[in-house]
Amino acid sequence: MDSSARMYSDDELISINLLQHYAFCPRQCGLIAIENLWQDNALTVGGALLHETIDRPDSEQIGDCKRITALRIHSYRYGLTGKCDVVELRHTAHGFQCLPVEFKAGQPKHSDIDCIQLCAQALCLEEMLACRIEHGAFFYGKVRRRVAVHLDERLRQRTIETIAAVRQLVESMTIPPAEFSPKCNNCSLISLCQPKASNAARVHRYIHDLFNPSDDIQ
Repeated sequence: MDSSARMYSDDELISINLLQHYAFCPRQCGLIAIENLWQDNALTVGGALLHETIDRPDSEQIGDCKRITALRIHSYRYGLTGKCDVVELRHTAHGFQCLPVEFKAGQPKHSDIDCIQLCAQALCLEEMLACRIEHGAFFYGKVRRRVAVHLDERLRQRTIETIAAVRQLVESMTIPPAEFSPKCNNCSLISLCQPKASNAARVHRYIHDLFNPSDDIQ
């Protein structure tokens, strides 16, 4: 770790969960982080039900694997705090291997939205345990299987950039404007965000300004 890098204090830490929200939609992240808005839908309820089995701090030894659930994590280097669903620790010839496992109710995505959240967990664990974590994994409830993720440099850089973007959003206290897209239909905040109404209002203003130019324009 670069000894000259800034270290964040406890009251400056941001939630890892906000990274996934930002990667999905910056406005969704702003509504949650700044306005403290939340609303469940079928997808979020399904996720909550899946997490019931792993939402209590616990640990157990299974063969050569120590399995820890609901582990609180943090990084003062990146200014993050959060919780790992499952962390698996295995002794190896070179010390130990750490594998963060995140539970998701749906199925694997084509984008890296989920992977950013997992990589941020790994960054925290690397700082806390003074180790290098090459892989993480997801357990997707809809397909009932585990999917491995390589935490390569591209994903790490994408995660670090997202951390910076979320921090800037939170510190600016500015919620990005609504932009409707097909993914809005899966967002639990769609009725609070009202992206279609926001788009319609912008079009109305544009048409109004087009036919009613300001008197200030020479």
